[in-house]
Amino acid sequence: MTLLSGHIKRTKIIAVLDKLTDDVEDAYNGVMDRIYAQDEERRKIAITALKWITYSKERLNVDELLHAIELGLDPECKDIDNDDLVDLDQLLSCCAGLLILNIKDGTIQLFHYTTQDFLKTRFLKADAHTSLAKFCLTYLTLDAFSDPPEEERKLRSVMRTYPLCSYAARYWGYHSRLGLETNIVAAILSTLSNQKKRDMMANIEEFHLGYGQSRRRTVLHLTARYGLYEACCTILNHQLALSASN
Repeated sequence: MTLLSGHIKRTKIIAVLDKLTDDVEDAYNGVMDRIYAQDEERRKIAITALKWITYSKERLNVDELLHAIELGLDPECKDIDNDDLVDLDQLLSCCAGLLILNIKDGTIQLFHYTTQDFLKTRFLKADAHTSLAKFCLTYLTLDAFSDPPEEERKLRSVMRTYPLCSYAARYWGYHSRLGLETNIVAAILSTLSNQKKRDMMANIEEFHLGYGQSRRRTVLHLTARYGLYEACCTILNHQLALSASN
């Protein structure tokens, strides 16, 4: 049997897959062996991209995914310079043909219908959603989101410069709820502790409803909204402790 690991071009990989039956998993394992055999940076690029595309709530366009990858390469960064982003061709190469660019809408997607099922066996649901939640929360801590713009045009400018912010603001809670919440409670509370950041997140989230329509939200409001039990308990216990000490 000719494994996928021996091919680079998408057309050849699809041709192999279409001929396979019970050997699909072996074929994909061959591709994953190639991915893990790369150097650390290329491996990290591939794993980050594959997790995002497998478990994202909606399809990501090129700019959104490249920002996610940049954050994966440098989780401690305070800003993202578009000049430092990974090249699209490099990204696709690192993923050994498992991802393709949809020319029609500019999104990145898995190249075959069997790919997602396989990747879900490699990247378990709870772990993957935990990882994506951390990405979203970390992205929203970038310095650019520390002060909500007073004008809609300035908000638009921020959203163009930081294309992943819309996804992060809308879906951090979704991924947190489906992930291992106990592992990210600290990240949730740290990100939400700043009122200006919460206001910025709300403005981004509600952008399509009209700028300036967001309400000032408390940390408890946000965590309860997404059903984050551990975070809510932590907040309430802290408030009870403060009350008892006064």
